[in-house]
Amino acid sequence: WLLSLCILRYFRIRMWLALILCTVLSLSVGAAVFLLLYKSRKKKFLLAQDREEKDKLMLHLALSSLEENKKLFAPVLNKGERTYLLFSMQPLSADTLAEKIRRCPKDQRFTVFCNTLSPEARKLCDDFGITALEGGVVYAKLKATNGLPQTYICAEKKKRGVKEKLKVSFHKKNSRSFFFSGAALLILSLFSFFPVYYIISGCLLVLTAIVVRIFGYA
Repeated sequence: WLLSLCILRYFRIRMWLALILCTVLSLSVGAAVFLLLYKSRKKKFLLAQDREEKDKLMLHLALSSLEENKKLFAPVLNKGERTYLLFSMQPLSADTLAEKIRRCPKDQRFTVFCNTLSPEARKLCDDFGITALEGGVVYAKLKATNGLPQTYICAEKKKRGVKEKLKVSFHKKNSRSFFFSGAALLILSLFSFFPVYYIISGCLLVLTAIVVRIFGYA
């Protein structure tokens, strides 16, 4: 919008007409870019959202009791098939899996639901023909049957207070961002038909960069 306005004003287009033309042009370009990027951005957002929910589910299962997990998995378990729910904070160890193998009748295979497998446990599964369903598959199964928990244990994020937000915004390392933003505005003022606003904003940002660099949070 700003670039087109400056170009139109350079060619002495009247202000009211320049404002209309640059607004229409910028909205058209914005709409085109939005349509081009919408699908890919939406897909990435959904993938990120799924990863976050999957992590919350794994933590929930690791902290829940075996009885609670059995109720949750009842709709997805195959009746008559021996299944173990072995969710833990650490990858499932070979020792835990070996204990289940010892208790299981000879040559009888079974299925294990877990967060993830350790390399040794994965080798045991391959050697003994054990089916292991890890975090991603577990999440997909529960989601497909609408079996995800309504609420997750420890799912509430700690809200940042004003002080924490100020520490993030005015950390000393951010002084570069303030400085380069202010410098860019000051340079743009040399080419703008309205330099006063650029000069004021640029000076404020440069001064902020100096203050943050000296007095900001380390």
